[in-house]
Amino acid sequence: MKTNWIQRLLAAIADLITRTKGLDDIHDDLGTHETAQATHRTALGTHDTDIKTLLAALALEATLGTHDTDIKALLGTIAGYIDSEIADIKAQTDELAGAAPGVGTATENWNAAEADIVSIGANDTKNKLHSLLVNISALTAAATITIRMYTQINGVERKVYDQDFVKNTDPDGLWIVNGTVGIHEVLRVTAQSDNALDDGLTIDYDYMLEVM
Repeated sequence: MKTNWIQRLLAAIADLITRTKGLDDIHDDLGTHETAQATHRTALGTHDTDIKTLLAALALEATLGTHDTDIKALLGTIAGYIDSEIADIKAQTDELAGAAPGVGTATENWNAAEADIVSIGANDTKNKLHSLLVNISALTAAATITIRMYTQINGVERKVYDQDFVKNTDPDGLWIVNGTVGIHEVLRVTAQSDNALDDGLTIDYDYMLEVM
């Protein structure tokens, strides 16, 4: 009877040891699972970082694309401005060369009335007149030739030059304007002779004009 009780006690102890070992295995398994979970959490954290990095890279690419468009637009604007400025500078430097010389001949009845030789420039347009020459070689000897010039002053044409020259006493070539003068209205140049033989004869002119 006593032996049976001891045997049952030993069996219970053995069973308890077996159960305890099972708990240890479960604890070990739980530790393994916790380690695995930590590993997974670390991996997830790494993936999360990778995803964030990728998203940031995509956002940066989109931003760079926008900036690229903005930069191209800005460069286009700058190029257009430069082209415009170059064209303006070229136009201004081209003007420095002056217009083609104004050369021609006027045939009028110089004795019958004062008549136009030439009109120089344009109204409301700034010009530099560098020179004006008149040739009276075709007119009659000893005739007095009066050269006059007119231009607007405050909207009204006024005489601004009046000079007599005698054929064969004064030079045939008359330098009426010798030096630069600024004008912004038409400059009208006329001639008149005191000799009736000068009607129907010619007077030559030659001038240099520069647009301002």
